[in-house]
Amino acid sequence: MSEIIVIGGGAAGMMAAIKAAERGCKVTLLERNEICGKKILITGKGRCNLTNTKPWSEFSTHIHPSANFLKPAFFNFSNTATIEFFNSIGLPTSVEQGDRVFPLSMCASDVPKVLVALMQELGVDIRCSSQVLNVSHSDALFHCVCGKSDSLRGKRIDVVRYSAPVLIIATGGLSYPGTGSTGDGYEFARSLEHSVTETFPSLTALMPRAYDNDLVGIELRNVGLSLFIDMDLIKIEDGELTFTSNGIEGALGFRLSRRAVQALIKGQRVELVLDLKPALSLEKLRARISRDLKQMGATADNVGRN
Repeated sequence: MSEIIVIGGGAAGMMAAIKAAERGCKVTLLERNEICGKKILITGKGRCNLTNTKPWSEFSTHIHPSANFLKPAFFNFSNTATIEFFNSIGLPTSVEQGDRVFPLSMCASDVPKVLVALMQELGVDIRCSSQVLNVSHSDALFHCVCGKSDSLRGKRIDVVRYSAPVLIIATGGLSYPGTGSTGDGYEFARSLEHSVTETFPSLTALMPRAYDNDLVGIELRNVGLSLFIDMDLIKIEDGELTFTSNGIEGALGFRLSRRAVQALIKGQRVELVLDLKPALSLEKLRARISRDLKQMGATADNVGRN
């Protein structure tokens, strides 16, 4: 019997298993997918943006809605410590534009690879293709009933029960059901009589009305995006933006999505204003356009007719 069961083999679950095993605990990790870290593979456009090198004073401004909630966690395992950790387990890193940190290989699959290797080295019992069906608590133990699936045939072939005095639920939210984040962790918590805060989409794509699909595939850098709610300016963000089939995505769109979704749920009017040249005032932009037109032998009056 294990001392600790971890449900979920994503980034959080693997790190929990590693830290527990480093302290001498016997750990069993249950992952519903055939591999650990499936969601990691699609992060950072397949490169996995591990963290960034900014100090807390700047780092905290990108945490919504309350940076204080994560402040203790940051100072217990900071971005610097994160970089040192991955370097120490065989994953060299590289600092790119915007102080973002990626694997030197620029390959997201290298991240779960080194984490799984470390878990194996520490003796973590990794059980992939093990979907937890229900959890319970009795006789001072947590019990997890799993359907052990046959990944080759797509069929459940047996049911296995695991028990331990400590249970860590690290199943993720509802963000990417295709990677295993189906929200079942919320149900496990409720079944153990925990209260669960009502959830809503965050870090999500925003779909404008009358969206022009000709925009799909366009990526913009160093642009500004302003969020207006009921005509009031709420927030301005600068960065990268991508137009996809789901709407506005990318780091810039995601940072504004939480406030936008909250407002939409309340029935408020939400507007986004895109600034392609946030570093230039309107006057400077007009002057630059006029100068460029003059160099091309054109004027603002006749451009639209040519």
